[in-house]
Amino acid sequence: MTTAVFFDVDFTLIYPGPTFQGDGYARFCAKHGIAVDPSRFSDAVNAASPILDDDQRVAYDHELFVRYTAAIIDGMGGAQGGTAEAVDACAREMYDEWAACQHFFLYDDVKPVLQELGRAGYKVGLISNSNRCLKAFQEYFTLNGLIAGAVSSMEHGFLKPHPSIFEAALKLVG
Repeated sequence: MTTAVFFDVDFTLIYPGPTFQGDGYARFCAKHGIAVDPSRFSDAVNAASPILDDDQRVAYDHELFVRYTAAIIDGMGGAQGGTAEAVDACAREMYDEWAACQHFFLYDDVKPVLQELGRAGYKVGLISNSNRCLKAFQEYFTLNGLIAGAVSSMEHGFLKPHPSIFEAALKLVG
């Protein structure tokens, strides 16, 4: 019998606002003296995505996400528009900012779905590969009382799909 339902956070419950779209990347890059083309953002994200799909990565390592962000910057022209050091510094700043909830929006149907699951007797949990504090996430988006437990890979130490992060989440919600 199913007693709990778990959700990922990024791109499942929330989506990035302008800060993490093409123009936002361009603003971050400009602060570091890097010229990029915002119109190349979507293609750059697609080209960088395999970095995150490496199944060999199981331990949380923030450098993975810094490399991913740097690859997006490079794909937008950053390799030609700035030094490698500037791209790295920009990617690190953007990695840190990813944790800030104010840069994201909650999908419209999230609260009603979580409320309905709760009314139906299900425990709701969160499992995320993000560097975002999931307690702060719940507070920012006023989800307190709707979530029975949350595990982030940064705090846990392992990325999905490592079994231990799922085991920890299951244990957390009983």
